[in-house]
Amino acid sequence: MRSCPQFVLFLFVASACHSGTSSQAWVPTPSLRLDVEHRWKPLYRSALKAEFLRGQGMDEEAEEIVRRLIAQEPLFVPAWRLHQDYLRERGRMARVWQEAEELRERFPDDPEPVYLATRLLSNFEEKVESLNEAYRHYPDSYWILYGLAWCRSFSTDPGQKAWAREVLRRLLKSSKSWPQTWVLYFQSLSSPAEAKKAVPALRKDAEKHPESAILSLLLYQQGSGRLRDLIHTMDRGPKQLGLLSVLASASTSKHRRAVLRHIEAHPLLESILLESGGSLVMAELALAEGRVHLAEEWLSEAARSPRSTDSVLRAGHLMTSREVLILLMLDQGRLGDAIDVYEASLPAFVRKGWDNLEAKRMSALLDGPLRGQKGCPTKVEDCVASLRILQDAGWVDEAQVLGRFYSRTYHGAAALQHILDAGARFLRFEAELVELLRRPEIKDWDLQRFLTEARKVSVEIFGQDRVGEPRIHQFPVLGLSFMDPIGPGLPSFFARYNRYFIVGQGLGKGVQFLIARKLGETRLRRSASLPLKWECREILVENKRFTNLEEGGMMDPAGVALWHHYLLDLQMVRAWWRDLLDSSETMAKEGLADILDESAPDVPALSPSRPCQVDRKITAMAVAEVKGDHEELWRQVFGLLRRHERAHLVEAHRMLPVMNHPFPAIGMALRGGFSASDILAQAEGRAECAAIAHGANPRLGLAHLTSFLPDPGGPRSGPHSQGFQEVLRRMVELWDQEGAPGARRPDSNLYAQLHLMPRDKITEYAKKVSRQIGFD
Repeated sequence: MRSCPQFVLFLFVASACHSGTSSQAWVPTPSLRLDVEHRWKPLYRSALKAEFLRGQGMDEEAEEIVRRLIAQEPLFVPAWRLHQDYLRERGRMARVWQEAEELRERFPDDPEPVYLATRLLSNFEEKVESLNEAYRHYPDSYWILYGLAWCRSFSTDPGQKAWAREVLRRLLKSSKSWPQTWVLYFQSLSSPAEAKKAVPALRKDAEKHPESAILSLLLYQQGSGRLRDLIHTMDRGPKQLGLLSVLASASTSKHRRAVLRHIEAHPLLESILLESGGSLVMAELALAEGRVHLAEEWLSEAARSPRSTDSVLRAGHLMTSREVLILLMLDQGRLGDAIDVYEASLPAFVRKGWDNLEAKRMSALLDGPLRGQKGCPTKVEDCVASLRILQDAGWVDEAQVLGRFYSRTYHGAAALQHILDAGARFLRFEAELVELLRRPEIKDWDLQRFLTEARKVSVEIFGQDRVGEPRIHQFPVLGLSFMDPIGPGLPSFFARYNRYFIVGQGLGKGVQFLIARKLGETRLRRSASLPLKWECREILVENKRFTNLEEGGMMDPAGVALWHHYLLDLQMVRAWWRDLLDSSETMAKEGLADILDESAPDVPALSPSRPCQVDRKITAMAVAEVKGDHEELWRQVFGLLRRHERAHLVEAHRMLPVMNHPFPAIGMALRGGFSASDILAQAEGRAECAAIAHGANPRLGLAHLTSFLPDPGGPRSGPHSQGFQEVLRRMVELWDQEGAPGARRPDSNLYAQLHLMPRDKITEYAKKVSRQIGFD
């Protein structure tokens, strides 16, 4: 998710997916359709070779094999799956749909074209309905059964899951079984004991299909403990999902040295792992073997890439490759080098031209005496001054690492030890608060209970109460309360170390919290289009250090708005910016003009089930408009997020406190049908629509909306998906009512033609929809 409203968004409702058919046990048919005959076996071997080549980054060579297989056997599904995935990665979904429709016309009485078409459907309910219908006609089709089992594996109904598990177990007995079936089967199992029982059969299949990296990876994941399984996976499929997590576990295993040597001996493997986001895992392996320079080499390569998002979660703390590299440099006393690495990660407009209330801290870090510093200063007083600058900037962990380096020269120096002790106590306090906030019983606490427990921790660590009396904002009608993160007491104490600390609870989700390092803070300017009733602030954070937001359904929010301020997470914005660039560059290489000109599937104009990756088309057009100016793209991404979060604040001021604004609040509740999840979804939709209507780049905003359309990869849920889809539906309806100006086929599949919506019409429709949904 890319943005969130006020703390009320801690509510998350997971959607259950039901297939609409009976969950009774499956009665197997005598045989599965088109089971493998002798002539099919070479095809399977060739398909596995193509998959191996793709794992090696040799996509074109793999695709050439796949095309030959399809020409030889037009209904060979494994080849079609690889072909479809290849085209989807390049934004050619319209072409994929065209080929799927042509295949159904060629073979109207066969189930394989039906399966291949259903795996492309974006609407999950439509996918399930199509597979159920196909099952009635082709009850013994391997691929129809596989598709249904895949769908039912998303269900929360134990009966549906059991059905999927039994079907997959029977499919695996077929000699036609495709290795990916094993992945889905292990995901469907409900206990480790069941998985252990399945391992012998898995090993037998792995020996039968030595070309498959999927099977060797699964074997290692299921506890085979055999080095050859891991090496085979690295050699056969370094891009396999899950390989990096397995390598991470190898850093503490007996295979560590052998794995490290294997990576070093194979430059192509090393390159692919780095491209796949493996720098942290690889560095961990190297450091465990004492290979500091090798670890730094890999981390530096990742840090030099402006798009690197390598990260690893450690006890709720998200560590990036850049952070680990900085710590590695500080351990060697290379403070100047560490600051150079850090500064290179900051967008230029953040460094200059931003009215930062915390500018002194940033200036002391980047523009002061620390630049160029290597080794230990000649005076202990200079060491203390350097550590104080780091701590004031929020680099508390980093100050501890550098301080240990200084202590090798000034062992026992009282002033040095004093500042290190202060930093260590703060980090211990922070860690114990996080532990407190992660206790299972926290769901039954209120904020006052948390503050009481936090005071006990404070007295134990500091000998005094650092919690104080924080300001608590309460909205009883909504069941919402949170501690003012820019107010007195505990947040103020965290602010000394440049930390943003928010904790609160709402709508039955227990206590939720976020601790992040601040980059800066600024007062929001007045705006006629999105006016605020009182002074609000924008807070920019660099990364989320500790959080349990994901437990409330808020995975990786780039922004959060709260009553009198909003915050933006630079790391998440960078990831979004990188995705925009990657998507547009891929499509440019493929031929953007050709992709934009592809015809869409012939379905009703207002059907959203075949959007054909239109979000990528709009993204590529938005990126093309900045003509390679990456800084301008940064500003536009921030502009959209800022307006979105500001719109949340505007709406909060209109609605809250509820007792002071009863009529707007009642209107909001009525529009949401008094459903908390629907109210939240509408709030998200209104904020994004208002952002587009009031100055955000319209194409970028439309691309963001369409990126939350249903995806063939599975059902989507959450307030952003629901709210954005509703806004998009209304905009498409307005476009349709006007005859869809700009569209090539106004009567067909308008969702897939959204990239053709004129720029001025995007803004016009956003303004109209904004009024329709209550954001005047």
